[in-house]
Formats: sequence, C-alpha cells, structure tokens
Amino acid sequence: MAWLNTAWIESLGLTLLHFVWQGALIGLAYALVLWVVRPSSASARYNLAVGTLLLLGLAPVLTLIHLTLQSGTSETAVGAAGAWTLIEVVAGTDGHQAASNWLFWTVAAWLAGVVVLSARLALGWHYIHQLRRSAEHATVAHLQPVLERLCQTMVVRRSVALASSARVRSPVVVGWLKPLILLPPALSARLSIEQLEMILAHELAHIRRHDHLVNLVQTVIETLFFYHPVVALVSRRIRIERENACDDLAVAATRNRLAYVEMLATLEHLRQPGPRLALGMQDGQILGRIRRLVERAQPKRQLGLTLPALLVMTLGAGLTGLSLLPEAEPEVLEIEAVTRAPAAVEAPAEAASNRSLAESRPLFGLPSANQLRFESPEPVAEPAPETVLDPARDREMTRAATDEVREDRSIAETTAVTTVERSEEAAIDMPSETLAASDTQAAAAQDAPLQVAMARPNPAPLEPRTEPEPPISLEPPPLTGGELRQRVEPDFPRSARRRGVNGLVELEFLVDSRGRVQDIDVIDERPLGWDFGEAAQEAIAQWRFEPYRRGEAAVERRVRVEVEFDLAQACEISTGSRLPRC
Repeated sequence: MAWLNTAWIESLGLTLLHFVWQGALIGLAYALVLWVVRPSSASARYNLAVGTLLLLGLAPVLTLIHLTLQSGTSETAVGAAGAWTLIEVVAGTDGHQAASNWLFWTVAAWLAGVVVLSARLALGWHYIHQLRRSAEHATVAHLQPVLERLCQTMVVRRSVALASSARVRSPVVVGWLKPLILLPPALSARLSIEQLEMILAHELAHIRRHDHLVNLVQTVIETLFFYHPVVALVSRRIRIERENACDDLAVAATRNRLAYVEMLATLEHLRQPGPRLALGMQDGQILGRIRRLVERAQPKRQLGLTLPALLVMTLGAGLTGLSLLPEAEPEVLEIEAVTRAPAAVEAPAEAASNRSLAESRPLFGLPSANQLRFESPEPVAEPAPETVLDPARDREMTRAATDEVREDRSIAETTAVTTVERSEEAAIDMPSETLAASDTQAAAAQDAPLQVAMARPNPAPLEPRTEPEPPISLEPPPLTGGELRQRVEPDFPRSARRRGVNGLVELEFLVDSRGRVQDIDVIDERPLGWDFGEAAQEAIAQWRFEPYRRGEAAVERRVRVEVEFDLAQACEISTGSRLPRC
C-alpha cells in the first residue's frame, strides 16, 4: 500500500478535507446575501444559486492545484538536499506516515462514492435514450400546431419535437441539441387544450433558459462533492427556483395566471391517486409553486433552516480546523486557585500541608513557595488593633442589629457583636465563679485580635415558576376526509353513442356529514341535448364519500366534479373525473 501513498493522493485528500470548511463559508456567504439582498424574482435567486454552485466547484480545483504545486516544490527541495537527509526525514516522521494512511482511506472512500453515483447517472442516461426510442408521435400530433405557435411566442428557435410515452409519469424534456417533450398519455386524454398549452409553455421555458446545460454541470458537482451538505442545499434551491422561473415564463406566455394555477392544482390531484403527474417535481413542491403564484410575492421565510444550518456547519468546520492545529504547551496556572483558597474554610493543618506541597513542587513561571502568601486563621505576627468594649454601646448596636434582622430575613441570624451581647446577658444569671472566669477570658480577649465572621445568608425561598399559558390558536382546525369510497360510472347515453358524440359535464353537489351526495346541480353541459347531464347526475347520486371533518366534527362540503364522456376510452378504461381539493 506504500506505493499508493503518493504526494498527489495526499494533496487530493487534503483538498477534500479543506472543502469542508470552504464549502461551509461559501454557503454562509450565500445565505447572508439572500438574507440581506432578498432578490424578488425567481430568475435572480436562480442565478445567485448557480453562481454559488460554480464557486463550490471551483474552490476544490484551486486548492488541489495549489497543494500539488506546493508538493512538487517540496519534493524538489528534498531531492537536492541529498539521500542522507531524505532518510532522516522518513525515519523521524511516524506521525506523517499515519496521516498519509488516513488520507489514503479518505480518498478511497470518496472514490467509492463517486463510482456509485456515476454508475447511477449512467443508468439514468441509458433510460433517457430508451425513452426517446420508445416515444410515440402520432398520439399527440394534434398538439403540434400549438407547440409551434408557442415556440414563436417564446422565441425558441430550435426545432422541438413532441411525443407521448407510457414510461414517464410527468412531462419531461429529453435532450438539448434535439429537444423532445414527452407527455404521459393520461395527460393528453384528461386535460383540456388550454391546460396542455400551459404545460408545453413550461417545458419550452426549460429549453429557452438552457436548463439542461446547467443541470449537467450541477449533476457533475453533486457527484464529485456528494459528501458536503451545502452542495445538496444549494442544488435543491437551484431546482426549486428553476421551476419557479419557468412558471413565470409560462404565465407570461399564456397570460392567464389563474388558469395556470388551476392547471397545477389539477396535476396535483391527478398525482395523488395514481402516477405522479407533477412535472417531475417532488411531493409537495407543486403546492409551494401554487402558493407563490397566488400570493405573487417572495416568501417571508425563504431561507427556512438554511441560515441556521450553515451557521452550525461553519462553527463545526472552524472547531475541526482548530483541533487539527498543533497542541500548545499547557500553562500551569491552576495552582494559584489552590494556594489562594478562602482562609475561612481551611484548617491550620490543611494550610500547612498546602505550604509543604507548594515548596516540594515548584512550578515554572510561578513564584517560589517562600514568595507565596497563604491566608489562614492562625494569628499573625503583626500587632492587632486594641478593642475597647463599651457595654452600653454594645446594647445599642445589638438592638439595631436585631431590628435589621427582623426587617431582612435574608441576613444571618447573628453576628460577632450579638454574640458578645448575649455573653454579657448570660453572665448575669451565672454563678460568681463562672462570672470570674468570664471576666478573665474577656481580659485576655483584649490582647487577642478580634475576629468577626460574617454569617452566610439564608437563601430566599424560590417562588414556583409559572409556565406561560400557550397562545390560543384562532385558526380553525384543518379540513380532512373527503375521499371517494364508492364510485358508480355513468352510463354513456345511447343516442350519443350511436352518433359518436363525446361530452363533458361539470356538476356541483353537497357532501353531507354522512358522506352522501345531495343537491346536485349541473353547472355546464357540452354539448346540450344528448342527456349527458342526466346520466352524470344518476351516477353521482350513488357516490359515497368519507365525511369531511374539521377537527373531530363532521361537516358538509360543496364539491365540484367534471365528468368526461369519451367514446375512444369507453372500451379501454372507465370514465374519468377530476375532484379538485377545495
């Protein structure tokens, strides 16, 4: 394994480690720019995210070049110094050898991850080629004039093909030199021409913005630096803002924002029970796009948890870098806290032991044991100040101290002055022998230093902490339920079947608290006079729903349904319906 521990592998391993803190700093700068500038358009946010991703991909390349050049210079210098110097360096660097082995395994793990992700990417490209070969152009030939008109409106000068494929679950664009838009067959059968035009406008926006080239670079950077969370965060932001920018271009081309929002809502509904017809987006992203188009403003919490996460990662990267620095010599300064302990809690024997310990263990940079000053309760050689005892003054001081104790419960119950006063009061009831002994002790106390010890105050009782009451939510509980439990397909009217007439009926009805259908109204029926409305009413009257609930209570709900009568699908699949979540 020694032949693999080359200078280039060490440089690559150090580059991967340096990218941890470099990526964190770049991500932090990106989050701060978003927070300060707050670009209003999705295109500006997209360009900022793409620039950040390019900077994330450029930083490791520059670091690797710098480390490689530095390593080549050091090897040249070592070779010129002679063979004997080289042997000395290798023999005295066991830690360097261990670090080289660790860097080798780091590079090996990184290469394993890159190989796995590259294999997955190759399988994806192979799948795209299969989609292009299996596409059917005849089923969507009636949409080709709509596509050509949109290309002129959106100034797309490339030749764009249109086809359908049962292997895709959402509209996608395949290829860049020869772009191909693929639609699922269910979309072309269930959506109206206006809604299909909006979907095509969204896909043409991807082609106009050259999103496939950016996506290629984005995929390469994600594959090489898969281990860094900032790369994943910025890449996810690019995908979100890319779809938002395409939505803006599609709305500008179709000039009907409300209809575009309804189309997205229809896609979201069609994605729920069956295949994911959500323009290739992840779950829940269409709802965010709808909210952005309806509010027509930048979200207030655009960063979400990005800024706090980047701050935490930057702090962690800084601490990791500090831990890799060489350790400094420890400064032995803690002994001062030991030798200067409070004298009131240290016995004479303990003070003496501390002196002997300090004398037997001299410390570098500290004064010697003879120069250290120890505080102890033993009498000091200096003369103590004379204290004159005045009983009358002592009684007055005692009364004042007693009043102060009564006023403040946090002060100690007694002091040295109250102790002297109590001793004099107790001497009145003592025998004469005891009183004489007390006088003798009092006379001796005049020569001794007066020691006054402050009593430790009793802590005040803690009041029970009251938790603030949670705020009362004024928002109603969310609406749940409404799933279709029993569905009866409408009968195709015989007269319309014989004449080959298709129809479309839009109805509105009430779902009561038991989930039954009541009060059915026909909103629109096309064409009239073929009994499509009556057939739809008879079938929907037999439908059963899961009752709508707001919290725990069952509520009534108005529901609008669109029933399609299509002879082309009558023999293959059952008649479809769209139930928007309202």
